[in-house]
Amino acid sequence: MSSPFFPVRKQGSLLLSASFSAVIIASAAGAVAGYFLGTEYARLQAQAYLATQARNAETSFQQALQSSQLALSRINQSSYPICSEKDLQDLRLLLYERSFLRDVGHMHRGQFECSASFPKSTLPLTAGAPIISSVDGVSIYRDTSAFSLLIGPVLLLERGSAFVVVDPEALKPRSKESVQTSMFDVASGTRVSLDGNPMPIPPSVRLKHPRGRVGDALYAVECTDQLQTCTVASEPLSATSEHFRGMIVLFSLVGALSRGFVMVLSSIRRASMAVQLRRAIRQNRIRTVYQPIVELRSRTIVEAEALARWTNNDGVDVSPEAFVREAERGGFIHDLTACILKRSLADFQSVFAQFPAFRLNVNVTAADLVHPQFPQMLHDATRKAGVSPRNLALEITEGSAAQRSELIPIIRNLRRDGYSIQIDDFGTGYSSLSRLRDLDVDCLKIDRSLTQAAGLEGTVSILPQIISIADALNLVVIVEGIETEKQAQHFAFCQQPLLGQGWLFGHPVTAGRFKAMLTAQMKSGYAATSDENLLDVPLHPVAERIH
Repeated sequence: MSSPFFPVRKQGSLLLSASFSAVIIASAAGAVAGYFLGTEYARLQAQAYLATQARNAETSFQQALQSSQLALSRINQSSYPICSEKDLQDLRLLLYERSFLRDVGHMHRGQFECSASFPKSTLPLTAGAPIISSVDGVSIYRDTSAFSLLIGPVLLLERGSAFVVVDPEALKPRSKESVQTSMFDVASGTRVSLDGNPMPIPPSVRLKHPRGRVGDALYAVECTDQLQTCTVASEPLSATSEHFRGMIVLFSLVGALSRGFVMVLSSIRRASMAVQLRRAIRQNRIRTVYQPIVELRSRTIVEAEALARWTNNDGVDVSPEAFVREAERGGFIHDLTACILKRSLADFQSVFAQFPAFRLNVNVTAADLVHPQFPQMLHDATRKAGVSPRNLALEITEGSAAQRSELIPIIRNLRRDGYSIQIDDFGTGYSSLSRLRDLDVDCLKIDRSLTQAAGLEGTVSILPQIISIADALNLVVIVEGIETEKQAQHFAFCQQPLLGQGWLFGHPVTAGRFKAMLTAQMKSGYAATSDENLLDVPLHPVAERIH
């Protein structure tokens, strides 16, 4: 049995198209998220690698320093006369034994006296000023001219009358070609070793942020307090992206697939829900429960709101918000509304016959109202149930009424036919009070969010303004969400009569239970107090006056 409002094939095609588009969009969003996640992960991995390289370089320098100190001690402890042939032979043997040393020799007060590798005539007169002084009695010089010209960038360490020349390349740990390491004196920030072209990093950054980014490069810093040095390892971002390109692509692909897979599952779940819901509508398995609406002063039940309930094939109670939204997406909300309307009218036929002023409220959507077949369906349903249009109120949300200007003439026609039109959830911010006259409705239902704040200290409420303007426009006001006696009393003493709805007056119940409430109320010959059952109150003449 196909939907009387919307062909099944067309609904399925639109649903399939919308689902496919949603999967594509979700996959694209997942790919973008995966790309950024992969890039961030690559950055963290690169900085961890740089930290390892900086730590290894710092360790290598410490080991070289310790080995150099042993070499300096051996030179200073030699029993041969300084720069004698025996002494030079011993220096050459020491140089042979230490692979990281490029030269050894003697110096006195900064002036070179002899070297194991070079004649004295080629040595400079002095080593210049040290870049680091007195690290365990060792002074460190950089780029001493004779050695830097013949060997390349070097470090020279001096203690006593001995010196050793260290090759920085020998200290460099094995790493990627794009990674550069450099050692700095903590106090002065002076670069100690000459490896590549490292970035200058301010001491404050090195100490507070040992890992980070400067310009277009990542860096990591490892410091040794004992040696008063820091080693910096850096790598350009372009190199990092190149090294981790495969991983970034993988993250992007996984992001796209995962989001797409989730959307596919969601689409399948929604499709399954839509199929089950359609079947439930066709088989008339949508249940309805009814919540009482009372006149606040007397607590008389004068209206009821019909609320839909549905249990899916797995025995799970699906929330009305979820399955109504699904019906709207699938284009068969009209069939759901018709199902609820017909069942509700059938349930309350006897109530209308006994209490002609009683009114049943049914929720409808803007899509229902603008559908060309809706007025005829409404007329057929009330005629078949033998119910007057005066007994039926149609509730439409404030947002729908405010956003659909084409509803205004439709609402006027329905009111002319005798139906009551109520604005549900009023006060949620969609429309202004000035639009109430244009909407031409009968009743406002104040949203529960405003009710919850009513009477609380320190809150600023627009409720008095809403109620005052509604009274000036001759509109009935229903206060939703009343759960406590304090909230009820807050509205009970308003000058104009108000209606109330909420758990204080009753939870949604079946039609049979609701009729029992009305019967008990009619049989009771007294007005309820706050300590009695607030539903057991006789129908009050105010109901006729309000309607």
